[in-house]
Amino acid sequence: MALACAAAIVARFVGQMNQLHQVEGGTAFARPHDMDLSLDPADGEPARITKLVSAGPLARLRLDLPSGQELEVHLTRPRLEELQLAEGQRVYVRPNRVQVLAGDCII
Repeated sequence: MALACAAAIVARFVGQMNQLHQVEGGTAFARPHDMDLSLDPADGEPARITKLVSAGPLARLRLDLPSGQELEVHLTRPRLEELQLAEGQRVYVRPNRVQVLAGDCII
């Protein structure tokens, strides 16, 4: 267990990670650039944009889920412009790529 938690902490230290949920054998994580947003409810879990910072080629968004959990999402400028997003807006979020770290470690 300690080794699995250490791996999760190291993974988080190396780069930002969103802790998603428990799955068989561990905890699912996704990096902010591995998340996508949509305006279609069929495309993910509902969330609200609480912070949006667009500088250079990337936009950094902070989302609140109904559970109270916060996620960080990074979108390219073209994707941000395509969706025409703004703070306070309701969106639907889903991971494009998930990593599972063994054990029951909350970081």
